[in-house]
Amino acid sequence: MDKYSNSRKDQLFKAPLKDMYKSDAKLKEPTLCMKCDALYQGGRWTWGTPDTTPDRGLCPACQRIADNCPAGFVAIDKGFYESHRREIQDLVKATEEKEKSEHPLERLIAIAEEPDQVLVTTTGVHLAQRLGHALTASYKGHAEYQYDDQKTRLDVYWERDKPGA
Repeated sequence: MDKYSNSRKDQLFKAPLKDMYKSDAKLKEPTLCMKCDALYQGGRWTWGTPDTTPDRGLCPACQRIADNCPAGFVAIDKGFYESHRREIQDLVKATEEKEKSEHPLERLIAIAEEPDQVLVTTTGVHLAQRLGHALTASYKGHAEYQYDDQKTRLDVYWERDKPGA
């Protein structure tokens, strides 16, 4: 590696990527999501009842789910998952319910079994982070968190600590 490979010059031309699920235009208030009934009011998405007749639209979480475009990815070792399937599914769903009750845009997209891992996908980075913490707290494992440059995507790699390690 030469002394210029990580220079500031290399970073000057990286255009910041925009999260296409965060609108630049302000939505009309109130707006009610036509799929989940989340309410856009006071400049943010919440759960509640609008004071006046709302516009109808699609919240960013429902749009991400429809597009299958996750912001969070949690990879779990498949061997451990298979031996604790029900417990982990319950933990994932309970964690999602708690996060979603406070933050309507944080939702579970899918739990997909792949050959060597189980991949949990989420609509937001906070739910993915919370799942990593919940798995670590429940099973004494280890999680690695990797954000993209704009912190609009989070990859969490979780594994159970090996005995004697």
